[in-house]
Amino acid sequence: MLIFEQPDEALMEMSRSELPETSSGAFEEIVRRYLNKLLARAYCRIRNHDTCDDIVQDTLTAVWKERFVFDKTIAKFSTWLYNILKNQIDKYLRDSQKEREMISLSRVQEDKDEFLSLSDSPSSIPGVSKSKLARLHEVIVQLLTDDEQKLYKLREIDKMKYKDIANLKEYKEEGADEETLMKRVQRYKEKITELLEMEKKL
Repeated sequence: MLIFEQPDEALMEMSRSELPETSSGAFEEIVRRYLNKLLARAYCRIRNHDTCDDIVQDTLTAVWKERFVFDKTIAKFSTWLYNILKNQIDKYLRDSQKEREMISLSRVQEDKDEFLSLSDSPSSIPGVSKSKLARLHEVIVQLLTDDEQKLYKLREIDKMKYKDIANLKEYKEEGADEETLMKRVQRYKEKITELLEMEKKL
């Protein structure tokens, strides 16, 4: 029976004895049969041709690497293949969302750092002297919770990086990663900023 007449499951069985440089064509036939179908399914969720190309390439690479794992007694090849595609799409969407959140948090952090930096600018609030603002800042910090004050000291005074703070015993034990710490810093800086802004209006 010719390669193109073989069922998917038989092609996967044949591909297990293949190496990329000595291919008999079994895996290439799999790619030929499903490439456009995979691209179409990916595009339904991603709507970006270049990204879909990358996702499908990652999917086919995963299929090749996991060809020894496939078990035709458990699932049809097409079911197994589309599940791998779904996992790749979900991974891309998760990574993209996390990247957007990290960029957003980073921008917020930069904005707050610029506003609250007492050493780099003569006054963070127009019309308020640096010395008065520094005293006011110290009072406001005391209004933070104990946990916020502890994190404030590590970040603003000790100038520790998020990854180093996350590696401290107390934060490791609670499972606080860099992203979690960034969100906590964002919250306490918003508190400080709000109180400083209130003072400006008085």
